[in-house]
Amino acid sequence: MKYIRKPIKLSIILLALFVLAGCWNSNEMNDLAIVTAFGVDTAEKPDEISLIGQIINIRNIATAEKSAAGGDVFWNVEITGETVFDALRNLTFINNRKAFGHHYQILVVGKEIAEKGVIKDLEHFARDHGDRRTVWVVVADGKAKDVLDVKTELEPINGRYIAQLVEVRTATSKAVGVTFQNFLQRYISKTTSTFASIVRVIKKNGVESLELNGTAVFKKDKLVGELNGKETRGLLFVIDDIKSGIIVVEPENQGKTSLEINKSGTKVTPKITDNGVQMDIEVKLKTYYAGDTEDFFNVTKKEDRELLQLYANKVVKEEIEAAIKKAKSLNTDVFGFGDAVHRKYPKQWKGMESNWDSIFPDIKVSIKVETSIDSSFNITELP
Repeated sequence: MKYIRKPIKLSIILLALFVLAGCWNSNEMNDLAIVTAFGVDTAEKPDEISLIGQIINIRNIATAEKSAAGGDVFWNVEITGETVFDALRNLTFINNRKAFGHHYQILVVGKEIAEKGVIKDLEHFARDHGDRRTVWVVVADGKAKDVLDVKTELEPINGRYIAQLVEVRTATSKAVGVTFQNFLQRYISKTTSTFASIVRVIKKNGVESLELNGTAVFKKDKLVGELNGKETRGLLFVIDDIKSGIIVVEPENQGKTSLEINKSGTKVTPKITDNGVQMDIEVKLKTYYAGDTEDFFNVTKKEDRELLQLYANKVVKEEIEAAIKKAKSLNTDVFGFGDAVHRKYPKQWKGMESNWDSIFPDIKVSIKVETSIDSSFNITELP
């Protein structure tokens, strides 16, 4: 009897595999318009927004060149609507396929719409179950459409190219990388201000290109100002998000020398005193000697190494001071100082939270930087 049951069980298992193999919510590739980037701009009508979807042309993606029919690798389609969701559905009026945004990599917010307030226009991206919160958010220095229209040389798909710019930012640590999830987390904080990279269209010799340059700073969901490269790296030092970068030091009359950041760690400690709130910032850096222009230094010598470390401390401290000065002028706590005070002093924070906008500009800051130079040698010292 048991030998009869085995074939029956096997038949049931095989039948279950056939039945359960299908996807109830599947989409056929031929029925979809795959979107690699979205952009949001203001529209001509004040009660509408303009949505740009960058759609991949599957037929041309293999060669990454223009086809005989004259088609490009991607097609930017722009449509308006009362909301992002409304505009996305209106896309069907000019595109015969359903927009499929599950794999888009970048969200570009136009400057004008950022200045007016972005959250109500980005709610769709936060609520739609098909959208990814790991996409990068950047702010265009102008129209999002102008950024997405630029044809890039090394990467045929514009949206992918912008995402790569954000991903390689760590080489300099002078630009930020903010995912949609990061953007939302900072926005919902009652005191911490959110930010995002700025992408600019650069024209040189009649050719357009793109670059990340600066950090867009928000007060709640409105763009209120920006940080330059120096201020941006100061911000990243404070929030402990330095991955790499070059510190250029210039001791008086001894030429310029480069130190490559190998490792960085920051500790921020809040204090409440009779004189108000103080933040103690301690930065520890490990660097490599990357060379100098005039061969003034021999970093195998203790005195030369200590001199370079002293000047590196000075450079980093100045960058942090510049970032804090700019943030105070904008009254935007991009560093999360308020959250740090809340964690350490929960009882006192109850009386400070509602007044943080008046407290933050007057915060006293103490900065200590400690740089070390590791694995250093002069090529002239080699045997």
